[in-house]
Amino acid sequence: MKDKAELRRQHLASADEGEEKMDELKRVEGSGSLSSETAPQSPGSAGNKLPSKERDADPRPSYLLTMVICVGAFGVGYAIGFTSPASHQLKVANGTQPQTQGQDIRLVDNHISWFGSTLFLAGMIGGAIGGPQAEKLGRKVSVIVTNIPLITGWLLIAFANSLTMLLIGRVCVGYSVGVAILLNPVYLAETVLPRLRGILTTCLQLCLALGIIVCFGLGNSIQYRHLAIIGAVIGGVYMLMLIKIPETPRWYFRHGESQKGIDAMQMLRGKNAVIADECAEIEASVLEDQRAEKFSLSELAEPSIYRPFMMSVALMMFQQWCGINAVLSYTTIIFAGAGLSDKASAVSIGVAGVQLLFTFLSVFIVDRYGRRPLLMAAGLGLGLSCAVMAIF
Repeated sequence: MKDKAELRRQHLASADEGEEKMDELKRVEGSGSLSSETAPQSPGSAGNKLPSKERDADPRPSYLLTMVICVGAFGVGYAIGFTSPASHQLKVANGTQPQTQGQDIRLVDNHISWFGSTLFLAGMIGGAIGGPQAEKLGRKVSVIVTNIPLITGWLLIAFANSLTMLLIGRVCVGYSVGVAILLNPVYLAETVLPRLRGILTTCLQLCLALGIIVCFGLGNSIQYRHLAIIGAVIGGVYMLMLIKIPETPRWYFRHGESQKGIDAMQMLRGKNAVIADECAEIEASVLEDQRAEKFSLSELAEPSIYRPFMMSVALMMFQQWCGINAVLSYTTIIFAGAGLSDKASAVSIGVAGVQLLFTFLSVFIVDRYGRRPLLMAAGLGLGLSCAVMAIF
């Protein structure tokens, strides 16, 4: 009973604190610090169904931020797609000796396997480090810093004169890809308008698929070294674009810099937007998250925690274990081995095109048919596809 009473007191204290923050923000708003011109209206106002916190918000900053982050997603797809054409070009011809030194590098199957897998091995490390890094440095700074090893890795690949240099470059690129996959959607989720969050974050996957097909297409006509230089250019452009965008308000509030959080939110929502409610919600959410960080492993025994946790882990696990990354990494080699040597690159572009098409369609059908039916259909399709590939 004492525990329940204590939890109730904490809940009431949190609610009171959230109301005080909201009142404080509204007082600041009334003094002109937040550049608002109108008071928030009731959600039930006639002729306007948008929540009051979004009614006066300008959607253009959300669209612009999405365009910037989509450049990073495109770069991630480009890095994933790079493995297939590069491996095909690096693979030694039958009956000839491998060459792991010099400008004309030629690799055997064992070397090619390491060339492909190091990207994802380093990506695992990047994903593990990216979270704490983003919490300490901020989302924006972390993504900017991550582009340094990305550009370095691409340049190492472009000018590599040994297998070791190639693999080090792949590790650098893979680390950056792992961090970007984690932080790009986090940044968008913490900055764009809530009503646009779903469709705009879906654009990241669309641009990732676009990056794969572009790299496949370019790899059909230019050398892997030139592909790597293009990858470095994409990383440099993305890095420069990131300099102009703000840090997320949530990160500022989480680190006790409320005024910077308010200023960032005003920039993201427009100078005439009423942001008091949204800022108060973020602060209340941050307080709740900080209390939830006092987590013990014993809580995993509760069904309300371990069931959704295990379902989420299983979904991610089977998504990766289906072999999609392996297929994309060696698409050209797979089709060349199947007897389509002359058309292997063109058929690979077709595979990437199908992925791009269905990624685009998912943007429009996911809300209509629901997540579960689409996941079941996708799982069935993956199983059939892998079975056909194995039999063939």
